[in-house]
Amino acid sequence: MSFINGLKRLFKTPIYILIIISFVISWFLILFGSTFLPIESFTRFIIIFVAVLFGFSLFLFIMSFFKPLNELNKILILIAFILGIPLIFLFDEIVSIFFTFCIYANLILTAFFAFKICMDFSLKIDDYLYQKEKYRQILRIIEFITFGVVYWLIYRLSTNFFLELLGPSALVIWVLRIIFWIDLILIGVVLLTILFAKRYAAFITLFFSLSFFYIIYIFLDVFSELIFTDTSVYQITSFILDLIIFLYIIGSIFDKVDYLKDALKVFRADTIALFVIIMKLVVQITKIFPYIPGVDVPPDVRQELWILLIFLTFTLFFGIYKIISKRKDKSTN
Repeated sequence: MSFINGLKRLFKTPIYILIIISFVISWFLILFGSTFLPIESFTRFIIIFVAVLFGFSLFLFIMSFFKPLNELNKILILIAFILGIPLIFLFDEIVSIFFTFCIYANLILTAFFAFKICMDFSLKIDDYLYQKEKYRQILRIIEFITFGVVYWLIYRLSTNFFLELLGPSALVIWVLRIIFWIDLILIGVVLLTILFAKRYAAFITLFFSLSFFYIIYIFLDVFSELIFTDTSVYQITSFILDLIIFLYIIGSIFDKVDYLKDALKVFRADTIALFVIIMKLVVQITKIFPYIPGVDVPPDVRQELWILLIFLTFTLFFGIYKIISKRKDKSTN
């Protein structure tokens, strides 16, 4: 996939290797500290580590507007490391606003790239089957039917599981109804494209299955305390999934370096990538300090529900776009 090429390009720059590894370590330390080692001294160490990394990344973020990171000399990088934390306290009001912006930006980006992972993987499988020229029609019909059955089974089993566990939860019923109508609309669009455009979006049922797995993940996150007696295993799984989405975002950015340079002018890939890292750091910081003066930090449950709502919105509108825009040379005629 293209994001892998982006990651390869990213890791050719030593400063990014340092930042990414430090970020993953800080993320893991926060998880480990909150789950397995809730000791005050260890928490204090995590706070210092994250604060240094945040200040360092923030300083580099500002500098990236003026110069690519791979062109910074070691002295400037050292200055960024030293002045990072004082910069936070010097502009604390601006940092508070920036924190709030990062929290809400994280909701949108997480939902979008979760959608993109599901869609890209579905299209890759569909394109692979299309390349089997002799059997492309039958293979893609099998694809559509097989994953349609898989999705139906997942949907039914998950619905029964959550309704039995949580009872007639208004939230669960409301979300499931929205999913049902979105799926119905997308299937309707698929049928219309077959009738009028002679295009066959066989990937849609695989996309339904993958996207529903992500929705299940959000449900598990929202109701984790009710579902799991010990949430440590789930939190580790959640960490891995969030890390995959993070790497996908970063890889996708660096895969489009040249495009971003031409399209955005002011914002380099460096700038955007650093913002994503800072954004994720802010989210992790708010898990340690959910009540930061001047920062509107929604409860975790509300954040997950916002991600779900945004994800479903992307599923509907971008799903329709992908179905309609699927090229004729990649459809069964």
